[in-house]
Amino acid sequence: RSPGSSRPGPMPDCGMPAPPRSPIRVTAISLRRRPDRWRACEDHLRGLLGDGFDMFEGTDAKAAAGDDSTAVDRVAALEAATGCTVYRGWPITEVRDVRRCYTSLSPQLSDAEAWMSYERKVAAAWRSDRSRLYLDFFLRHLTLGDVGAALSHLRVAERGHAEGLSLQVVFEDDVRPSAEALPALLRQVQLLREAGVAWDLIYLHSAKYSRAAEPPAHPASSLLVAGHRKVCDAYALSASGLRKIATCGFRASVFPIDDFLPALHSPHPREDVMALPCVVAARGGEGGTGGEGGEGGDGGGGRESRGVCEGPFVALTFPDGARLVEVEAAAAAASDSKAGGAVSVLLGDAGVEVEGGGKQLGGGVRPSPSTPADPSPATGEESRRGALRPHFAGPSLAAALAGGAGGGLAAAARSLATRSYALLRASEAEAALLRRAEWGMRSFCAGCEGERRRCAGRAS
Repeated sequence: RSPGSSRPGPMPDCGMPAPPRSPIRVTAISLRRRPDRWRACEDHLRGLLGDGFDMFEGTDAKAAAGDDSTAVDRVAALEAATGCTVYRGWPITEVRDVRRCYTSLSPQLSDAEAWMSYERKVAAAWRSDRSRLYLDFFLRHLTLGDVGAALSHLRVAERGHAEGLSLQVVFEDDVRPSAEALPALLRQVQLLREAGVAWDLIYLHSAKYSRAAEPPAHPASSLLVAGHRKVCDAYALSASGLRKIATCGFRASVFPIDDFLPALHSPHPREDVMALPCVVAARGGEGGTGGEGGEGGDGGGGRESRGVCEGPFVALTFPDGARLVEVEAAAAAASDSKAGGAVSVLLGDAGVEVEGGGKQLGGGVRPSPSTPADPSPATGEESRRGALRPHFAGPSLAAALAGGAGGGLAAAARSLATRSYALLRASEAEAALLRRAEWGMRSFCAGCEGERRRCAGRAS
């Protein structure tokens, strides 16, 4: 079958025949402008499955948004080209974002207390070795790759639901399923069917973020009830899972797929995410905007269809030691939707530099230009994030910059390295100067790419 074909093909001989009258599809998502990744993924799957899979052309958000335009224009161009609405509330970079996302926070909290309460909520929900990276990087921005990946996965679900598939297997183009991956999946699907266990999603490969242990799904099955999992690059959707994702209204508030999918079946530490209509609808509550999209990209985004996705969203996972899927490290590091030097920030900022490697870090995070949605200068106490509050007093700003205050600069550097912020006492004049500098940088970063390059050239 030709790459990109939407017709379900025959299943390969995986040791267990597909059940009758149950169309099954195996799909790999890749970008046409990355022929190296497309070819490598296609060759691997063909070696395992013959023609029993299809290559799906993902949404190229970078091409849709354009390069030389303001932040507002890029978002508008992306939305018009893809028939979606970007969730502008995703980035948390300032205290005002924390207060907006966490309406349960007491207004009596100082800015510093509110920010640290936010950090504690994320740290309490997720493993400590993973929460810090999310706070300092992934929760601070929405990238073009995030939007493109989310829409690509959504379009696969929309197509599968429209065609009445009973099982849709999804691979990203940097994963390499083993010869045992599909046979193991089909055996578990059959066991669940015989045991009468309903499910929506099964992770073949992902990263566990939640702290609690994952209980067995059924005595006869090796699957576990999935906790909060990210790096969702290999999974299967049942007919009900396809329906819930395709019709919940995700097109009306697009944010990273690695946060959308786990929010459907496990608590997300962000209150605003759990309250989004698409999340509420897919979890079994009322809501959902936008219809069932197709391959054309408009996805029925202009139509509204509100309803209830009956029953809770049930996600299962293979144990982490199953090793059914390997990740191509070089391909993962170069992915448009992963952390790395090629990431283009659409909303928010690039966060702090984080060294690391592999699938999750993408070889390290490099700061890149911010494109905030609101470039207006911050005013008053809000912009200082509580740094002037006496009960959070640190070394004075002047003393720290001068290297005094008993090593204040070194203490500030250590705080920045471990917490991504440092608390300093600033005079009114110093705070005003910092606000003017922040406003100037916001204005610069909100400008078009061409203007930024011209300014950088003049500065050099």
